Amino acid sequence: MNEPPDPRPRRHFDRIVLVCGAVGLLIGLGFIVVGFVRGPSTYELVGVAALFLVAISVLLAPFLAPHTGRNLALRGAFVLLIVAAFFAAWGPVTSWLAQYWTDVIRQSIPTPSAAAQWIAH
Repeated sequence: MNEPPDPRPRRHFDRIVLVCGAVGLLIGLGFIVVGFVRGPSTYELVGVAALFLVAISVLLAPFLAPHTGRNLALRGAFVLLIVAAFFAAWGPVTSWLAQYWTDVIRQSIPTPSAAAQWIAH
């Protein structure tokens, strides 16, 4: 009735690990494609790091306890989603900040008045 436990460890891929790996793979490849389109930038580096993180979490999952492999894959996918959101917002935020501070600096520089220019000539 009750089967004795198998002494050999079961090595299998968990569905959660594979789904998180697929999400991480898409995010990593997306970063690499965006990096190629925009030119050399940090996007390629982030994409390669994402692919490395996905490879480590998916390849090690069968050799770890099921809950450890799931936790590793879920944490990796969560980190990749946060990084993707950060970089998606990074471009517009930095361009807005650059424009804002450029305007502030331009307005703080004193300019000669029209009368001072007339006297100088």
